[in-house]
Amino acid sequence: MGLPYSKKPLRQCISGGSIDPESRGRISIADGYQRAEADDGADQLDADFDDGWAELGIGSDKKLEVDELARAKKAYTFLRYTSLLHKRVLQDILTSQASNTGSPSPGVYDSMCNASATLLVSADDFVAALYGPQEPTRIKEELDTLQGIVNILCGIIKENFLPVEQQLSAQLEQLSLSQPTTSSLQRLAPSSAKWFQTIFEETRLHHANANQSAISSTSTWDSRSTESYDSFGI
Repeated sequence: MGLPYSKKPLRQCISGGSIDPESRGRISIADGYQRAEADDGADQLDADFDDGWAELGIGSDKKLEVDELARAKKAYTFLRYTSLLHKRVLQDILTSQASNTGSPSPGVYDSMCNASATLLVSADDFVAALYGPQEPTRIKEELDTLQGIVNILCGIIKENFLPVEQQLSAQLEQLSLSQPTTSSLQRLAPSSAKWFQTIFEETRLHHANANQSAISSTSTWDSRSTESYDSFGI
């Protein structure tokens, strides 16, 4: 049985079918920051990291400073959880809910598609802000914008696909490998619902960590800017 017409755009949206290939490619450059986890400085990261932007004429030769690299590491962790959430929407919500007769209205899927497309663009802008020389103020703005979109997507999922808390607790207690649990409300299975609840908390946590890093850096950056102005008698 194929996906109803209202679900096809969202599936294409999340898997990349309706997103500009250039945007999909650029969001993947966030994976390059994973290499920073095993490196103590920016030199090796910059030497090995081929982000593919040079082919578009917008590559950056600026190496990251120590504080910029630390900021990028926290941003990378936040992006990884955001990416996991985005991919799991396709796997657990669209694929598993495709044949459910009690699925939400087409308007719900349209809203998810809009949030998905906006999330990809926002993530792209956030990654672009992490290139050196970084401006912490811009990073914070892009970070907050991205988290706002994640919150919208999470809200749609909570309202339309997750069991209410009391149902989820009861179902988790009864969950076993030999007795798959189904919901009379055609909501997600308890294991999937628990995963989404956990990822919601993780994205908030790592957004807060990345945000704190940007705020601290903003104060330092503003101080340096003031010193520069003072040196010119401004």
